[in-house]
Amino acid sequence: MKRLFCLCLMLISMALISLSTTAFAKGTASEKNNVEFTVLSVSDILNHPVNEQKIIVHGEITRVKGNDKYIVSDGKSEMSVSLAGKIHKYTAFTVGQNVVITGEVKVGVFNPTPDIKAYTIEAQ
Repeated sequence: MKRLFCLCLMLISMALISLSTTAFAKGTASEKNNVEFTVLSVSDILNHPVNEQKIIVHGEITRVKGNDKYIVSDGKSEMSVSLAGKIHKYTAFTVGQNVVITGEVKVGVFNPTPDIKAYTIEAQ
């Protein structure tokens, strides 16, 4: 009887925990590893940059600038995307390829033009 009570209590606790974590995502955001990523257009990022904001951008590669830098357009505006960490070693994208970028907005002190530091780039 004690085991059944403990098992029921544990199941109820797990259910409450899972309900509270699924309520974390809201609005036009996507959740990855308990970090909220906001889906934005390139224009939104350029017009209202927020340093270190976690974002998801859909676009097309319009230029390749070296091994780890791309220019991406959403059809209205374009901006620079730098590959973070080691993903550039395994990534080869071409001009005209549609991609989804998950990353972070970077705005520098000496360069106020925002840049995206990409964690992942996925071909569409």
